[in-house]
Amino acid sequence: MSYSAMGKCGFMIYHSSVGRLGPQEIRRMIEKGYCNGFTEGLNEIGQAIMQCRFAQEYGNMVWLYQGAFNSKNETLGEFMKKSERGIKRLQEEGLWDVVAGFHWDEPLLTGQTNQDFLDMTKALYEEYGKRIYPVFSTYEITGHKGNPDDPNSNIQFEKFASKYITDIGFDSYDYDVRPEYQHTMAKQFAKLQEKMPEIDSGEAYYRTYTQKLKDLMIGEPNIWFYPAAQHRYTWGGYNNDEDYCIAHLEFFFKLLKEQEHPGGIHLYTWKTWGYKSPSLDILLDRDYPERWERYEATMQRVCKEVKEMKLNPEKRIIL
Repeated sequence: MSYSAMGKCGFMIYHSSVGRLGPQEIRRMIEKGYCNGFTEGLNEIGQAIMQCRFAQEYGNMVWLYQGAFNSKNETLGEFMKKSERGIKRLQEEGLWDVVAGFHWDEPLLTGQTNQDFLDMTKALYEEYGKRIYPVFSTYEITGHKGNPDDPNSNIQFEKFASKYITDIGFDSYDYDVRPEYQHTMAKQFAKLQEKMPEIDSGEAYYRTYTQKLKDLMIGEPNIWFYPAAQHRYTWGGYNNDEDYCIAHLEFFFKLLKEQEHPGGIHLYTWKTWGYKSPSLDILLDRDYPERWERYEATMQRVCKEVKEMKLNPEKRIIL
């Protein structure tokens, strides 16, 4: 059955593509109700085809990611030619409808300029008409320290470059949103208040950055949120746990439902990168002695609800 992924809200988990995990694990994740979408590299076309076939079978979505265009290294025509090869294969395989759009992770931190971002997204949007979904770091949003140990100077995203963005999010995982833990982050809040006096809690932190991100947009794109989904060190000076991550997910789901234009939830992360920071591939493993069963149930419930949410048409101003 043919359908389009263009109108779907998403519940996804970073680092969970078929290229990383294999087809059996991807099928298990879908059938257990963990997600309804994946990101997959456009340059790994065999993996992208397999991922899109799963999406077609289960009614899910795929976002294609690739390196950000950099005019110092290639022409825009050369960049588009590389994209064209993989996209043509997906079209020939009858899989193009399951592709929601294009995705990038913190593109300006790769050395991309605002003008290059605008040129890249303009070319892709005008050629293919798919959604445009970058996720930014907090320091791409403000141009100054968004966390106490961020660099002093960073490139800031500029409003003119947002012209073709349809979906947007930012990633920051280490502020606790539980009221009883706010005192542990007092030093971090004091540092942030030098620039943003309104930040006096974890909730205020995430709400402030969400609004600052919206203020950088020309139109009103669909908003995505990034809850923590792994053991990691927090700004409170302690490692998070299952309760922390459940609270994160519940808070961001509440925030998502408040949005006029909800995009979805993008958990970070499935893949474990170090033994001190186990992620969902370990935390949900049936043989893990401290398996996160309560988190799993919360994730499945929220995923089901997000899949039922309607994607409102984004309000963009194409001048």
